[in-house]
Amino acid sequence: MAEDILPIPAPRSPLPAPVLSPIQQAQRELQNRLLGDLRFMLHHFTQLQCSDELGAGGRALDAANHKRLSSFVAHLEQQMEKMLAPMASLDDVAALDAHVTKTLLPVKKRLEAQLGQTSAKARRAAAALEEQRKIEKIALGRSPSPDQALAKIDATEAPPGPSGLGMIDTAEVVPARPAQARPPRRR
Repeated sequence: MAEDILPIPAPRSPLPAPVLSPIQQAQRELQNRLLGDLRFMLHHFTQLQCSDELGAGGRALDAANHKRLSSFVAHLEQQMEKMLAPMASLDDVAALDAHVTKTLLPVKKRLEAQLGQTSAKARRAAAALEEQRKIEKIALGRSPSPDQALAKIDATEAPPGPSGLGMIDTAEVVPARPAQARPPRRR
């Protein structure tokens, strides 16, 4: 029975790292440096293209700009495919690097600037809304309900009575009882 047990093989040494040619090394460095930026741009421009096609954007692109955006997205995809495909020479790697650096990366800088402006506007709007909520809280003596219109609240006027807050004024519903004389307390 001891003969039925197979011996445990010796652990294998890890496979040696593949040796890359200078072209492959240059291409890998190019991918590491620029592919993330191209993916970032592709994501945001595709998002813009889809929002425009669905009409979700605040301002729709005219036909000429929509066509330019579509061709730019296609060009981005083409450059990414070139970057991922095996290249024949170091000149091809250098040419793609120069094209992406001089043509596409400036577009990314403008995109980031626009995204930064958008987020700055959103931060300013959120701060203004928070300030308005603080004023409302002071005026009402409580936090306003989320469905209460902001424009209807005037911080300078006196707070409304119970009926103005959507509460029932019990003085109006229940008639006041006449005062009764109480019997003397027994000790």
